[in-house]
Amino acid sequence: MIFTLPPVVWELVAQDPGALIDDLFEASKRVIERLFEDRFRHMRVRPGMICVVHFTGRDLKWNPHIHMIVTEGGLTPWGEWRAHAFWVYSKVASYWKYEVLTRLRFHLRGSLDAKAAIDRQWTMHFKDGTEGYVVKHYRDLKDVEGLGSYLARYVRHPPIGESRILGFDERRVRIKYEWDNEIHETTVTTERFIEAMLSNIPPKWFRVVRWYGIYSNTQRVAAMESLIEARTMATTLDEFMPGQPRMTVICSTCGGVMDPAVMEYVRYGRWQMKVY
Repeated sequence: MIFTLPPVVWELVAQDPGALIDDLFEASKRVIERLFEDRFRHMRVRPGMICVVHFTGRDLKWNPHIHMIVTEGGLTPWGEWRAHAFWVYSKVASYWKYEVLTRLRFHLRGSLDAKAAIDRQWTMHFKDGTEGYVVKHYRDLKDVEGLGSYLARYVRHPPIGESRILGFDERRVRIKYEWDNEIHETTVTTERFIEAMLSNIPPKWFRVVRWYGIYSNTQRVAAMESLIEARTMATTLDEFMPGQPRMTVICSTCGGVMDPAVMEYVRYGRWQMKVY
């Protein structure tokens, strides 16, 4: 999925990118969560989301937007998978607009100009499902590795490759870019070209890639165990609790002494442990 914004909101985010791009991440995550809450009203179903922010568009204009890989379904607290992949476009776009403007209004509440611009955005009505708050949705992607490489390119490299630079002089740089399967050419000033390069260098400790839901650090291990159905792991009690006094358990079948063992497993999304 790709979450984009109208130009007037680009300028609002430019006032404090380090903080306000956090709002874009949180807003896009909340959109997906609301879609799952609408679909599964009587249970919590947690999807997985990997988000990447791009700071400029293909024409090198300042254009912060969010790319997201999201699972077409999610996990219940007890480890069951529930599919959910059909989302009404107008609903997704309206959620995106609401979540973004709500957060920006709070963080820019000290600026009267920003408040006026946000108020004007609230009064705009959606036409054909969008007023610049566009959410593109691509289903059933097969080339996951190719998609990952595309999203990671802006993390590893500058926003434009040398092959896209057609010419330059002291004042202008001529570039090409692809849009709607067509090649376009444009000219940007040297200052704007340098600004585009620098804008893709995030502040220190800023996370350009973020994981949410079942991909988050706190949920990833349990989700993986549920998905691959590797829910049990046995080990001896001495390995798990060294130095503890040994227990003597007699087998009711053969009469032999049994070695105690610890069994770990996932139940209702939580790790459980029993001694046998």
